[in-house]
Amino acid sequence: MPAAFRFTLDPEETLSDGSTAWVLAAEPRLRTGPLTREAKVLGSMKGCLWVEKNSYRIRHAGAAVTAPVSIFGILARMLPGTRMEFETRAGEPPLLSRYSLTLSIARLWFHSTRQTVTSYWDYRPNEEVMQELLAESNR
Repeated sequence: MPAAFRFTLDPEETLSDGSTAWVLAAEPRLRTGPLTREAKVLGSMKGCLWVEKNSYRIRHAGAAVTAPVSIFGILARMLPGTRMEFETRAGEPPLLSRYSLTLSIARLWFHSTRQTVTSYWDYRPNEEVMQELLAESNR
C-alpha cells in the first residue's frame, strides 16, 4: 500500500473527541508495466488518512475511485463514486467503530450502485471482553 501512493502532509485537524491528527493526502503513484486488478484499482484512487498525534494510529481513512477502471475486461468496470471509509475509536485496544463502502460498478452496459454502512457500536460486549483479556495479560 505505501508503495502505491505518494503521501503529502495537509494541515492538522481536531478529531471529534478533541485529539489532534495529522492529515495525509494520498495520490496514486504512476506505475508502468503489467498491473494486477488490485493495482489498477489503487492507481485510480485518491484518499486521506487521519493519524492521531498521540498514538500514531490511523483514526479515520477514506478513499474514492476517481476514474473508471476495468476489472474484468469489457465485462465489468469500477466507476467514480466508489468510496471506502472507516473510523476507529480512541483508547486501548483500538477498535473499528464504523465502516462504509459505496460500490459503483458497470456490468456490461448496466450501472449499479450499492452502499453498505456498518456501525460496530453494537458489539460493545466484545470490546469489554477484549479489555478484560488485555488487562489480565498485562498482570
